[in-house]
Amino acid sequence: MEKTRDGQNTKIEIYPNFVRTTVCSKPIFNRAREYYTFLDFDDKKSKPKNMNNVVRDDSIIRAKRKVFDIALLNSYDYFFTWTLDSSKIDRYNVSVIKKKLIKYLNNMQQRYNFRCLLIPEFHKDGALHFHGLCSGDLKLVDSGKTTDSGQVIYNMSQWKLGFSTAIKLYGDYTTICKYITKYISKDFKKIFGKFYYTCGQLVREPDKVYTDLEYHLVDCPSYHNEEANCSFKYFTNYAGDSNEEKGFDIDISL
Repeated sequence: MEKTRDGQNTKIEIYPNFVRTTVCSKPIFNRAREYYTFLDFDDKKSKPKNMNNVVRDDSIIRAKRKVFDIALLNSYDYFFTWTLDSSKIDRYNVSVIKKKLIKYLNNMQQRYNFRCLLIPEFHKDGALHFHGLCSGDLKLVDSGKTTDSGQVIYNMSQWKLGFSTAIKLYGDYTTICKYITKYISKDFKKIFGKFYYTCGQLVREPDKVYTDLEYHLVDCPSYHNEEANCSFKYFTNYAGDSNEEKGFDIDISL
């Protein structure tokens, strides 16, 4: 395959229990940066007059993928929810909440080895609350309640700004990581200037290998991207598959 601007057409991402391969009909990937701007590859194709929706959709998809990567590449123990008590903090004041949250997370990291992946979300009335995955030296109190599947629901006594719940993770961890990305939806808004927050020493990206594959020889479905004017194929090799190629089934798109 002819290379352009030192790019290659295949990116291989190495995860704990599978290897994910993305093959493009054009050599868009580069070690120095994740990928070239898609539209740079077709000088004859004019950019859409209004790129707002394209840029927003792309940023949300990238945020979902980053959340998935961080969740999967780090070992978390609990799914948690934090709410805010109006008698302790203004639940609607984003700037005040941000200062309190950052101070709290720094303290938890230093004193309790706390690690978390946190997604802020607005209630329907505009108040903030948080969902996420966490681990560390947690002080948990049995709430006396259980989930429908029988998991104990704990309260996190270290969260002083409102109500909290924590549930021990169980089942397939990859499915859990996929689930947490669903909090970032098409209508999701950036809060604190970000889609998500992290705390602790974390692995943020899988190891990657860039190479070239003959696009037409890759035997799996092809997806065309109008803005990029190129096509993509995805497949995943799971541990124990004996190198059998499977269609890309970890869908974290919009």
